[in-house]
Amino acid sequence: MSTSGILVIQRAKRTSTFLLLLLTLGLSGMALASGGGHYSNGSSGTPKLDSRLYALGKQVYKSRVNCADCLVDQSRLSKQDATALYKQVKRDKALNQSLSRKERKAVKYYMRERFKL
Repeated sequence: MSTSGILVIQRAKRTSTFLLLLLTLGLSGMALASGGGHYSNGSSGTPKLDSRLYALGKQVYKSRVNCADCLVDQSRLSKQDATALYKQVKRDKALNQSLSRKERKAVKYYMRERFKL
């Protein structure tokens, strides 16, 4: 094989390697950029997170359920504590009267998702 033929083959290998690298980086970048607050385990049938309801529930939880003047004032809860608090939130008449129906639904949703209840 001539020198020019070898150079053509080497250039083709470098070009194909470069294109493969660009394709890989492009696809991985697209996969990483597809966030948005929803999660799913692909085809496992796990429902997506309702980000609006979750955000409202988090806000209500932090301002009316777990704060300095609330039912609980703890920065960390075990799953057992969270389960007990979830049941208490459902039964607490004063809290339920101070929350709208949507807020009650949101805080229960947030706690179920956040603490995997």
